[in-house]
Amino acid sequence: MNLNRKERTVWQLFAVANQARHHLNQVLGRYQMTTTSFHILRVALAAGIPVSVTELAKAASVQRPDMTRILDRMERMGWVYRTRNPEDRRIVSVRVTDEGRAALSEVEELAAQACEEITKYFDEADMIGLSEHFKNIVDAVEEHYA
Repeated sequence: MNLNRKERTVWQLFAVANQARHHLNQVLGRYQMTTTSFHILRVALAAGIPVSVTELAKAASVQRPDMTRILDRMERMGWVYRTRNPEDRRIVSVRVTDEGRAALSEVEELAAQACEEITKYFDEADMIGLSEHFKNIVDAVEEHYA
């Protein structure tokens, strides 16, 4: 197959993304965590306050019925708990438990170690350039598929 430079670059990006996803899934698998539950924990914890299920579903790009199933599992794992708003019982908020914080912290520590190992050959200028290029690529992809 004879690809031009742009095509080769895009296929290399796909390969990098696939490898990164594979290794992240290996780390998450040790904790019986999915990329979606990892993301939900990060968003909920970053908020610092209870977050509505609707907000979490939107942040995680998950449909509401799927979000309920995901949160059911996360509650069984002891990572989150849900509460209903006493004034409007339709509104359900999610909080991260201490167990959820601990699991997230351990996963983030492993991910940080992996990032350090992967980027040890890049200097600060390389990292800034890569970051800007990746942002531009994400923007271009989002614009193309909008």
